[in-house]
Amino acid sequence: MRAASTHLIPCLGYGSDALRKKRGACGSVSLALGVFLLFSRTVCAGVNAWTSVGPEQAVIDSLSSCQSDPSTVFAISGRHVYRSTDKANSWERVPGLAHEYDADLAKIICHPADPRRVYAALNGVLQRSTDKGDTWSVVTRNVYHPSTDPRNPEILYAVRDYAFQRSTDGGFTWTLLLADSSASTSLVDPGLPSVIYLLTFDGLLKSADSGRHWSKTGLGVAPEIVLVDPADSKRLFAAGSGTLFGSTDGGETWTQLLFGPPKYPGGPPPFPGIRAISVKPGHPEVVYLGTYGGLYKSTDAGQTWAATAFRRPITALAFLSGDSEALTAATSTGVFKIAGDESKWVERNSGLRGGAFNCLLSHPIETQTLYATQGAWFFASTNGGRNWVERSTGIDPNAILRTLRVDPKNPSIIYLGTDKHGIYKTTDLGLTWIRAAQGITTPGVRDLVVDPKHPNILYASGYKPTYPLFRSEPMAEPGEDVYRSTDGGASWSLVNIGLPVIAYSLAIDPVNTATLYAASWRGLYKSTDSGVNWNNVLTSSSNDRIPALQVLVDSTHAQNVYAVAQSGFYRSDDAGANWAFYPYLNIYNSIYNFGVLTLIRIDPRHSEVLYLGTTAGLLKSTDSGRSWKPLYERGSIDPYLTYLPVPYAVHVSETGTVYASGLNLGILTYTAADSLFVPRLVNQPGGEMTGLALSNHGSGEATATVKALDESGSLIQGSGITNPVEVVLPPGQQRSWLAHDLFGAAFRETAVKGWLRIDGTSAENVTGFFSLLTPNLSVFDTASANDLPSSVRLFSELGAPRRGELWLANPNDSEAKVRLELRDQDGTVKSLLTRRIIPSGGLLAERFHEIFDSQISAGDSVWVMSDQPLAGLECLTDGEDYAAVVGGLDSESAAGVLFAPQYAIGPGISTNLTIVNVDSEPGTVTIQLYADDGRPVGSERTVTIGGRGKIAISDPGFFGLADGQAFSGYVRIHSPWVRLAGSVVFADPESKRFSASLPLIGAAANTVFFSHLVSTAEYFTGLAVLNGGMEGAQVTIEVLRADGSRLAEKQVRLEPGARLSSLLTEFFPELVGQSLAAGAIRIQSDQPIAAFALFGDYGLKSLSALPGQ
Repeated sequence: MRAASTHLIPCLGYGSDALRKKRGACGSVSLALGVFLLFSRTVCAGVNAWTSVGPEQAVIDSLSSCQSDPSTVFAISGRHVYRSTDKANSWERVPGLAHEYDADLAKIICHPADPRRVYAALNGVLQRSTDKGDTWSVVTRNVYHPSTDPRNPEILYAVRDYAFQRSTDGGFTWTLLLADSSASTSLVDPGLPSVIYLLTFDGLLKSADSGRHWSKTGLGVAPEIVLVDPADSKRLFAAGSGTLFGSTDGGETWTQLLFGPPKYPGGPPPFPGIRAISVKPGHPEVVYLGTYGGLYKSTDAGQTWAATAFRRPITALAFLSGDSEALTAATSTGVFKIAGDESKWVERNSGLRGGAFNCLLSHPIETQTLYATQGAWFFASTNGGRNWVERSTGIDPNAILRTLRVDPKNPSIIYLGTDKHGIYKTTDLGLTWIRAAQGITTPGVRDLVVDPKHPNILYASGYKPTYPLFRSEPMAEPGEDVYRSTDGGASWSLVNIGLPVIAYSLAIDPVNTATLYAASWRGLYKSTDSGVNWNNVLTSSSNDRIPALQVLVDSTHAQNVYAVAQSGFYRSDDAGANWAFYPYLNIYNSIYNFGVLTLIRIDPRHSEVLYLGTTAGLLKSTDSGRSWKPLYERGSIDPYLTYLPVPYAVHVSETGTVYASGLNLGILTYTAADSLFVPRLVNQPGGEMTGLALSNHGSGEATATVKALDESGSLIQGSGITNPVEVVLPPGQQRSWLAHDLFGAAFRETAVKGWLRIDGTSAENVTGFFSLLTPNLSVFDTASANDLPSSVRLFSELGAPRRGELWLANPNDSEAKVRLELRDQDGTVKSLLTRRIIPSGGLLAERFHEIFDSQISAGDSVWVMSDQPLAGLECLTDGEDYAAVVGGLDSESAAGVLFAPQYAIGPGISTNLTIVNVDSEPGTVTIQLYADDGRPVGSERTVTIGGRGKIAISDPGFFGLADGQAFSGYVRIHSPWVRLAGSVVFADPESKRFSASLPLIGAAANTVFFSHLVSTAEYFTGLAVLNGGMEGAQVTIEVLRADGSRLAEKQVRLEPGARLSSLLTEFFPELVGQSLAAGAIRIQSDQPIAAFALFGDYGLKSLSALPGQ
């Protein structure tokens, strides 16, 4: 924004000594720094970012090859769709197609005749691409299991409204073919497109005239899979009820080829679950079956079968591009190319990140060494997850690895507990595995622990798994055994006197290693004699034993013990003598949409930091479990996934890094770093400069390291430049600098284009912001340094015809692959860059029209999607005396209901609303303006918004307000169909003097904190508080001094739908006449509220906005 006249800018006395010496006590530049101190915005000094660290593999649910383009293959893995453009050798995730997980309701179709046409039916939403999957548009809803006419890409068949229907216009309109509510999947004969097969719950139907007439085939069971031989329309295969059938007369008659469970009463059948059938091109006698037990082959058209050497669970089979020697198998661990004789296979998983890992661990000393298990496979990384290797030689492929433990002194010694194969051990980081279960009589091992002082001593809880499936004998009773080994697992002895039930979880005291804990469904037990004797230590008030699912001992404070139960968790701070209960219900009420507890983890560095796994996601507490918040706020690897799903496994390393694996998301890592980011650093000799301000609101001294990085991620260096620099922040104080005050005078004479990273030691108490300014203040604006990384950013205020610049900084340890989309107001892609690489620590900084080589319009939006979380902003300028920094919208905070707690128009101010649909589907949005008392103003407006589209409201007449009318109220935006994000911009009518932007609020909160305020003779703070709920709220507003002490307090009653909006001095008349240049505002309410704060001068020559934290 354009600066006010210099005589209106107060000197606050917080500038650096160097500034005072060079410019005088109130020089123009130090005055500017004073202003942006006033206008600072709240910063959480830390990076909360989920990123994927592999391994490169995925649970593949289905494969779809493109016959008309042999290089293109699609794969569905859980929520995600992947695409390969090199014959399944490498993969990339298809953006915009993430969906709610249901493998049976997800299908990708490449049309055989048109390689550009691809359809995706994901949970009933039909989408279409006309550019091989680069961009997608929603066609319609309620479409399941579609198939296409191989001659005409406009003809589709699908189940809709519990009936079988056809579309002849690409899915936009449909006609009924068969009113059969049991219809599921259809199949069009590739050789005779007028022939259609329909799989129903009652059997297999056939039509020979494109669906006009139907007859029942001779198949006597409801099939799950049907294959028509592409080379012979008369030849079919079908699998159902565990049995394989074949037909050579177009389905008239069928022969049973493979007998399933009924013929194997003594145990599981040799083919445990048929998932795929494939005929070898050019060799009709060769047929392959993909099963849960691996790959089977027939060389006599299915009459006899033999198991191949490929034993991984198969979900799909395909011969790509008709190559009879290129059988591709989709499995639970990725994609494999299988050689013609099935003796060798090659993993083709580059780019896949969708595994479901049940065990995760890092070594306590070699913290970059990571371990993971999935099914019967073990993975290891020695560089923090950058590269992984699978090492499973010696492990039975039918095993399920249940527990993973490592020698605390030797990262190469690892133990694996299995479901029915005892214990495996390796001494060479998994290169070879041996059985280490001598003396253990139970086949299964539920948990293992290693003595941290004496690693040769181990404990194992055994159990006897049951096999109700395909078994005729009674199910075995669970075992109740705990075993001890004193020779590194070579031999084991039984130790479980007094432990009457199976131990789900074991834990060992890290100080007194003879003390053990065992969690069981009958309570928590403790042994103080190396497991010889056990006593129950956790009972309810009625002396009933409490079921415990997991037990955990704090590695740094051994007296702290935690036990997890479904009803809550228990904490003891005296080694189990006494317990405090933290009930599920209390956590549920504070988190919402909670779920059932499953596990707990402790940060080894800070015992008060806990992580709680639930069936609704992962939670974090920083106060020993008294309060919790969801750990999903930033950097999800899925741009449209706003939560971390059920965590199968969670591990916190010695460095505090959190590793987690959820449903088909691979291994995610979450790093809580004490860092702030400024994505834009510019210095032009004699021209634009950058300023930085840091504030320490804590009671102790804080130290921060400031780095200036260039576009490549390297430190900016040169003669006379010191980089990085360390700054000390006294308690309760603020410090400000120009960049050349930090890095040396030579920095001012150097042309710089980069970004700033600030790493500190007291993150929760440090805030920061920055300014862009010229020496004469003809250009001046500020923005916060709290732009926490996100994998998706939406920039909807492109400011045409002004020149808009995009700045994206990559704070991660690895490069970021970025996709950039320019979309028009309807959400249609105008221009697309499928990949830009930002190096680790690097920067992308370009003008929008240069990035896209396209004309930018005011209605356009830019979507940035990255595989790594990025910090970013846009800078708008007219090239003369106007510059404004605008933060991007965060799709991760999108919601169905949004509020703009302030909407104001008048002679000197205007309000512009921008609403963006973050979903790919179109929807409707209702928008209502309200007065302060909650009374609707004008009629509710309903507006259609396109998928990824945008609504811009700048005319007060939209709400029925007259030109020039003064009004102040709030706006509610709602859509039942799509998720929304948006912003509200306050500006002078010509947008020449000031502009302030704030995101629309989706999630109200009981506590809102504004870390800065200003109230002087020249400057004001305005505060708006909104109760958008259905119940009245008791609200407490506190004004705090810079040192955190209370200056003023007020309690108000806010009725449902009502709003308070006043200057700070109107809320607190006792502040009139006081000159407040620093401080904070805290708002607490017994009901969720939304709040904004605005700072400006009384002449409205400048204005800045402050979102609440």
